[in-house]
Amino acid sequence: MKANNNETTRDLILQSAKYNFYHHGYKATTISKIFSEIDVPAGIFTYYFKTKDMLVYEIYKSFFNNIDHFILESYPNLKNSYFLKQAVLSKIYYQIILSDEKNASFYYQVLENKSNFRVNKHIIGPIFKNFIDEFNLVIPEEQFYLITILDAGSRREFFLNYFKNHLTISPYEISNLIEALIPLMLRIDKNVVDSILLKSVGIANSLKYDHLVFLV
Repeated sequence: MKANNNETTRDLILQSAKYNFYHHGYKATTISKIFSEIDVPAGIFTYYFKTKDMLVYEIYKSFFNNIDHFILESYPNLKNSYFLKQAVLSKIYYQIILSDEKNASFYYQVLENKSNFRVNKHIIGPIFKNFIDEFNLVIPEEQFYLITILDAGSRREFFLNYFKNHLTISPYEISNLIEALIPLMLRIDKNVVDSILLKSVGIANSLKYDHLVFLV
């Protein structure tokens, strides 16, 4: 692979990483493998990403942000409806990942290897903070931190069981279960949570997102 005029070295590394993660998985993809297919010296890797897990984090963040921007382009009124927007985003997120065997395999290998909290805490933390503002909640910082750890642990254990035991549950159902965790731990009324999750199904179903990709 060689960079075109619109790509930076960082983009090229990410492109090769996504390709290799998709075709070979998280475990089998080494930094040297990523650089063997691009016209870039491997020695510069730490300048851009420091570690393999920072590279994974950037892939997740980019994917998450792309979905978020897409939703707001279609439904700009959701800008300040943080929980509803997150519920819609989650449905698209898991549908894309879990409906593709290689995407799902990479996702599982990352979860198996690393704490979900360590991988995604800088992505999900600000989202959950927005829930507090949206519903006018007062949550001590330490309690909020513990809630996010509980949420991450619950998600990780669920997915480890989902993949190992080949659970038959749709991505939308998974999303509803998972996205209810934080609001309920924040003691948002269950009827409100259920209503928002139901509304998110209709919005997600109204969107065409074939152009959005996780890895390749």
